[in-house]
Amino acid sequence: MSDNHRTQRLAHAHKRTVREDLSSQKRVMITGAGRGLGLEFVRQYLTRGDLVFATVRDPGRLTGLADLQQTFGPQLIVVRLDVTKPQSIDAAVARVAASASRLDILINNAGINAMSRDIDDAISAARLGHLDIGVMPHMYQVNALGPLMVTQSALAMLKRGIDPRVINISSWKGSTTDKRRGDDYGYSASKAALNMITRALSLDLNRDAIAVVAIDPGWVSTDMGGPNAPLTPTDSVQHIIHLIDQLTNDHTGQFLRWNGQQLSW
Repeated sequence: MSDNHRTQRLAHAHKRTVREDLSSQKRVMITGAGRGLGLEFVRQYLTRGDLVFATVRDPGRLTGLADLQQTFGPQLIVVRLDVTKPQSIDAAVARVAASASRLDILINNAGINAMSRDIDDAISAARLGHLDIGVMPHMYQVNALGPLMVTQSALAMLKRGIDPRVINISSWKGSTTDKRRGDDYGYSASKAALNMITRALSLDLNRDAIAVVAIDPGWVSTDMGGPNAPLTPTDSVQHIIHLIDQLTNDHTGQFLRWNGQQLSW
């Protein structure tokens, strides 16, 4: 099914499901929302009737979000955000705070791997013997430090949230237990760093009843995952949203698969 047909279908569903009591809407902030998993998170949360803040580096370039905004109107707010720049992070959170008094769900989805557009030479971030120390720090900034700094900036809004949750989109490649071959150094290490950040955040934020988990979305057919991946963004995100709905403070600090199974660190 094409994105246009899916959007039309979801728009019809949206008219049936938007809640009359707007105070019951979830306030959801999603980073890296321009394509792939991020765009699908936006689409599915909008369809449920939630208020969505979709953050991207360049809002003017993204037709998928523009199509959704045309369909869902003020229920979708597109916000400029570069997760590697502190001023951009604070400005984005301020923009969210100007439209909502609280934040219920923060999905730190923005991420890159060796095949991403941000990386000019894939093997320089992945293969031993070709690694470039000038390339890999950017991967850490996006994949690990970005989620940490966005969460820190949004903390006051999360504390006012209803059953607030921070979701860090990680990868099984960040599991030291499941790592069974070399290669992919930058991505694997940056996701392992994100996993440690998730654990640390879960301990710090437990006193505020903010649940923090890392979730592996599986091998998904996106720009990063490639065309051979067995999971579609629609299926992966549908399962993850269901999982998020089931989370309690008892789950905080866990590393979970998209289907709810627990992963080893």
